[in-house]
Amino acid sequence: MSAYKKIIDDIFVQTLEDYGFVEILPTTEKADIVDPIHCSIKIMMPYLGDLVISVPIKMAEEIAVATFGTADQQIIDDVVCELLNIFAGKVMENLYPDLPFRIGLPQLEKNCIDTPEHYVEHMYKDPHENYISVLSRFEEVE
Repeated sequence: MSAYKKIIDDIFVQTLEDYGFVEILPTTEKADIVDPIHCSIKIMMPYLGDLVISVPIKMAEEIAVATFGTADQQIIDDVVCELLNIFAGKVMENLYPDLPFRIGLPQLEKNCIDTPEHYVEHMYKDPHENYISVLSRFEEVE
């Protein structure tokens, strides 16, 4: 496992546990995400890139109830966006600790990325066999 992949995996596992009260583990298994909510965020500095998460709606509902006491659709959407926002900030702090960074606002997406071959895929699963994916991509700014 590359150092980059390990950093992303460690941060996502910890973020989901801290923010969403959900235990997950990295997996090499490939699986479809059941009824996913997709959310993306742009990285603008010091490198260009993207992070995209796909979370099963059932898990997003559980996180919304655990953190806000409701499974209202707007709260569920906000929870997924905030989860990605926290994760992206932690990724940048860990990958580039001595550099200032700028990230965009998380955006819900109707579909996942059209060109996943340009991304590093990170898969996770919880004890109930629910899968989550993170796609990451960083490019050096010229």
